[in-house]
Amino acid sequence: MVAPSRPAPGAVLTREDAPALGQAPRPSLPARVLPPVGFAAVVAALWSLAAASRPDSVLPSPWTVLAETWSLTLNGGFGPVVGRTASTMAVAFGVSAVVGVALGLGLARTPLADRAVSPYLIGLQSLPSAVWIPVAVIFLGASSSAVLAVTILGALPSIAIGTRDAVHGIPPILLRAAQTLGARGRTLLLRVVVPAALPGIVSGLEHGWAFAFRSLVAGELIIGASGAGLGFFVATARDDGRVDHLFAAVLVIMLLGVAVDRLGFARLQRRLREQRGLGT
Repeated sequence: MVAPSRPAPGAVLTREDAPALGQAPRPSLPARVLPPVGFAAVVAALWSLAAASRPDSVLPSPWTVLAETWSLTLNGGFGPVVGRTASTMAVAFGVSAVVGVALGLGLARTPLADRAVSPYLIGLQSLPSAVWIPVAVIFLGASSSAVLAVTILGALPSIAIGTRDAVHGIPPILLRAAQTLGARGRTLLLRVVVPAALPGIVSGLEHGWAFAFRSLVAGELIIGASGAGLGFFVATARDDGRVDHLFAAVLVIMLLGVAVDRLGFARLQRRLREQRGLGT
């Protein structure tokens, strides 16, 4: 057996060198698509068997839910509510990302503040978003502002903690080398710390987005502010006894989550790994 050749000292490695260095090539499109499609087919088959012995008013079949989802999408039933949820999410997550990343960077660079504040951030992260809903209603009323506040409070602690941990994970030798070369203060932060911690920061943002989305839908569902988004749609379907609409909303919420992850965070993480020579 011939051992794989090693690159010469000082040689510049390219992406084409990755397989030779033991990095697994990126799976083909069928290899990425077929497993989730096959799993969905199994779930649909089991769902169909369970629904066969029950009326649609109790447990509709997957085909009924898909047909209703398609109908609601075409006739504009989902468009406005998804748009309202997306707009609220954009504002809430934007605020959470800016404040959370800034707070995490500050805690990571200030040990005293880290010891003082981080335990409370961890405690806040452990709180279910539903706990904040009555508090928000008391101060802000049953309004879109209360939903926005609940969403921000659900995401911010996770982003701050993820950013702090990402900075703590930077190899100390990298920081010492930068300081030896004269990097200090703002230059050290923006040119060394943030780029080195960026993969971890993105992971924290991804977790924060998931917390924010769950908090947002829960807030819309429980607060029931007029004109709210997907959560309000779920509450209306519950009150009307439309189980098919409930399942259709669940399907849309799941599809939105998968789309944001696959088209946004997953691509960004993959690009960051490629830039660092960690494979595709």
